[in-house]
Amino acid sequence: MPEDDGFQAGTAFSPSGQYLYASYKFELYQYDLWAPDIEASRILIDTYDGYAYPVPTHFSNMQLGPDCRIYVFCASCTTIHVIHNPDEGGTDCNFEQNAIQLPFGMRQHSNSIYPNYRLGPIDNPGEPCDPGIVNSSSTLLPAKGISLFPNPSSGEAIHLQTGWTEANTAEAILFNALGQPVWQRTLELFGGNATFQLDHLPEGWYQLSLRAEGEQNVIPLMIQR
Repeated sequence: MPEDDGFQAGTAFSPSGQYLYASYKFELYQYDLWAPDIEASRILIDTYDGYAYPVPTHFSNMQLGPDCRIYVFCASCTTIHVIHNPDEGGTDCNFEQNAIQLPFGMRQHSNSIYPNYRLGPIDNPGEPCDPGIVNSSSTLLPAKGISLFPNPSSGEAIHLQTGWTEANTAEAILFNALGQPVWQRTLELFGGNATFQLDHLPEGWYQLSLRAEGEQNVIPLMIQR
């Protein structure tokens, strides 16, 4: 791995244990642990694509999920990268950058830590994951064609513009920097637009989750006075 003063890095094993994935800020590598020369087996899977919403989504911590995918996290961002087929060699592992959109940013270098309940006893080990597990929750999309202005805002008279011209209302939830919901309203839309106030909230970084016409989008908002 490259030597640098950066500290965004992570590792994770594929379900079979054949492959080790190592992330280093801008790069994701794969090692074949069954190869005669492990160091020589290193393959560069992908490099950071430059996406920044609202901050750069560099590669950091990684974790094998219960669905046999490896999730690659970043620092204080609103997306998660996914290795969909980690037991496949090279780019066949199907690494997707920014595959999951979150309604708010995670704390720096944080990810969900949980024990692996599927290992079983030592004399009768279980499988590390189950590829049949699926996520039934709706996908959160980054805001496209949706804007808030002014942004940053003092919280007075915030104007929302959307492309939902056929919708009469939109469900809005505002999350603070800790991911806590601090405001919730059903906004009346007129031609896809609405105006609301948040002048009671303190200064800071927020994420506004909007749902209408079967879509859910997220847009950042800064309150500054």
